[in-house]
Amino acid sequence: MTDTCKKIIENRKSVRFFSDKQVSDECILDILDCARLAPSAKNRQPWRYLILTDEQKNQVVDMFEKKLIEENSEETGIETVRILKQSSKLVLAFMDYKEIVAQNHWLEPYYFSMGASIENALLRATELGIGSLWIYDICVIKDELVKMFCPDYMFISAICFGYEGKILPRAKKKSLKEILIKN
Repeated sequence: MTDTCKKIIENRKSVRFFSDKQVSDECILDILDCARLAPSAKNRQPWRYLILTDEQKNQVVDMFEKKLIEENSEETGIETVRILKQSSKLVLAFMDYKEIVAQNHWLEPYYFSMGASIENALLRATELGIGSLWIYDICVIKDELVKMFCPDYMFISAICFGYEGKILPRAKKKSLKEILIKN
């Protein structure tokens, strides 16, 4: 038996520096095909993904940067702006939530479902040798993103993809002993 899956999990890291090499549309579709295979609460599969064109990506980054300046938050978000600009592809993750709410279901389990789907995407990108980073900071413009792209869905996250530029070590993770609760 091989430990291929474990190796991919161990090698996955948040990439914050991307090279100029472009990720193909075929690779992004392959990544999102794996994202759709994630488990979901009640098998509702609420995820919806939008692959932005370069023009749309630039528009989103400009809107995000402008919002940071308006809110006097550019110092904390400037690194995110750099990462967004540098990435090869930007994918927006949305959740189809209206049916869930209409049936009086709690949204929380579906947030977990979205996280599972996004993690599948990140793991597949790692397997393909593509760097990735999911970004929540961009939620400061979530209303604008929903209105601009997907008015029937809830914005969840942005995901950057690209080939790693500046190689940094993986962030230190807590040990198994540190995360186990003793009873």
